[in-house]
Amino acid sequence: MLDWKIFAIGAALFAGVTTVLAKIGVKNISSNLATLVRTIVIVFFLGILVSIRKEWKNPL
Repeated sequence: MLDWKIFAIGAALFAGVTTVLAKIGVKNISSNLATLVRTIVIVFFLGILVSIRKEWKNPL
């Protein structure tokens, strides 16, 4: 099992990258639309992660 510190560093790194890209990429659109786009991207990558780890389960 990986050490929790690796995940903490990764989370901090990606949070910083997300902030920088958000500031650069969404200058001319509304904050609500920018939030929607970021949320869609996060859900997309989360779906990929869950698929790779084979964690899809039927919720019913």
